[in-house]
Amino acid sequence: MSIICWGLVMFLFEANKSSLQPSLSSSMQFLYKDSDVTRGWRDFVPIYIPENYTIRTKQNGIKQSSTGPAEVPLKVPKLN
Repeated sequence: MSIICWGLVMFLFEANKSSLQPSLSSSMQFLYKDSDVTRGWRDFVPIYIPENYTIRTKQNGIKQSSTGPAEVPLKVPKLN
């Protein structure tokens, strides 16, 4: 019986969203429509990460940015 009821709710969601309660409609919109699209790896991290961030480490001088690959300083050996 419950599968028939949920099937009816899903049909109403696709056919006429205004016939459902607004909270149910927005939850179903998030679950079934909005979650199909990802904007990047930040969608899978459970904390907020700003769009552009930079991490600098003092140990190795590597600069990492979320917009591109890490920039590693080139070390050229000195010739004697």
